[in-house]
Amino acid sequence: MLENIADGLLGLFVFLGHWFSPGEDVGEIKILDARQETNGYVIEWAIRVDWGRRIEDLIDAGIPLRFLCLSYSDVGDSVAVLRTLRCDVTTYRYTIIDTLLAPSDSVWRSESTEHIYEALRAYGRWSSTFSEEAERFHVEAVLLPTRVEQLGRVVDMSEIVGSRRFVRDLARMESEP
Repeated sequence: MLENIADGLLGLFVFLGHWFSPGEDVGEIKILDARQETNGYVIEWAIRVDWGRRIEDLIDAGIPLRFLCLSYSDVGDSVAVLRTLRCDVTTYRYTIIDTLLAPSDSVWRSESTEHIYEALRAYGRWSSTFSEEAERFHVEAVLLPTRVEQLGRVVDMSEIVGSRRFVRDLARMESEP
């Protein structure tokens, strides 16, 4: 009988832990800089993630971390980038790979580093450019599940990262004369 009570209490704690966990919630995007340049507006932003030991261990094991980064405005500017953080497990060097999905396909690869915290800091930051006619801006980062061929599994890191989606909407404010 005590086993049933213990199982019930354990189940209650698991339920409450899952209910309060931020795995499905929308995470916060921090705006680092927003400025007007000659070709339009540039918004530099970062996701707020508590990069912990568990995520480091997964990346160090060769499981890539992948985000789909979206930015668009009210005048039709749109960019979609697949950002991947990989660890070469033979040299323990970290590389960020950005694949521009829209408006065209191209790949950019960062210099590799041997410091996980340096790689994670750079990995969680983006820069988006919008036309000067734009008045409303949307930036979003969506954590994607990763297929791990060696294990024959798909790994979802949203509970470790804390959120699956990070979203921020902004509006341009006119300065008064």
